[in-house]
Amino acid sequence: MSVMSNLMIEIEELISNSDMSLEEISTQVGLPLEDVVYVYNHMSEYDSDDMDGDAQTALASAGWGTDEDYVIDNDYFDDY
Repeated sequence: MSVMSNLMIEIEELISNSDMSLEEISTQVGLPLEDVVYVYNHMSEYDSDDMDGDAQTALASAGWGTDEDYVIDNDYFDDY
């Protein structure tokens, strides 16, 4: 993960799991308060349950197509 990704995760964990104020979190992570407020305001925009996480969807999103694009004729293998 990138440094910024790790920092975002750290901020989200501090917001969720500590009694620290946003100002205190800002001081601890060394970012301006406005950046911490931005993370706070956008934490609820995504829901990890919305992501299905299956390989087919991931490959299709990456441009690798779906299993339907790679169907092998099983009758071909019946001869062997």
